[in-house]
Amino acid sequence: IALTGLMWAFDWFSHSVEWIANGGKTIEKEKVKVVSTLAPLVSDYPLDIVHNSLRKNHPQAKIYSISLPQDSLGTIGTFVVYNEKIRGVYLQFDQYSGEPLHAEGKWEDKTNGEKVWAYNYDIHTGAIGGIVGKTIAFFVSLFSASLPVTGFLIWYSRNKKKKKLKRTGGSRGAKKVAKGVAVNKLNPRPVLKKPVIKKQLESEEFLEN
Repeated sequence: IALTGLMWAFDWFSHSVEWIANGGKTIEKEKVKVVSTLAPLVSDYPLDIVHNSLRKNHPQAKIYSISLPQDSLGTIGTFVVYNEKIRGVYLQFDQYSGEPLHAEGKWEDKTNGEKVWAYNYDIHTGAIGGIVGKTIAFFVSLFSASLPVTGFLIWYSRNKKKKKLKRTGGSRGAKKVAKGVAVNKLNPRPVLKKPVIKKQLESEEFLEN
């Protein structure tokens, strides 16, 4: 889960994984620029033509994502999503006629590095293993997220116990000080008390009288 997260976080990591998957080669595909042909509208509803085409050619798809063209030469972009994200396909249609122009993302056309990228999301969420995989990924993520919290609680409890032992140890040590020894608060070194001879003086005065 952590490694698949790094695929999104750092470009250098994702490029390295693709490079390894491609056998130590950097494969760059030529980008194809697709534009619509300026012509009168074949239909008043070209989006309906696109939608019907998607439903006919991809009946098992889970989601059809459609984006509108940005200018007069732009195309209607669609992304067909299946239950398995690895089977997603990007299609482009003419905005005036609704005719298909270009398709990319087919599984058989992908390089090994692109296939690894396609699997990345399903591995990260556990969807590659169905409901069982998602459940395992959930508990693994929950356990990993709890580690900093439990680590802090363990550190705090140990630190608290050490302070408590220091306090109790100091009070016990003070009780063990001899009776004839006093401890100055400002100076922790023991100071000998002067011998008390009051009772002895009283007994000598009584004998004299």
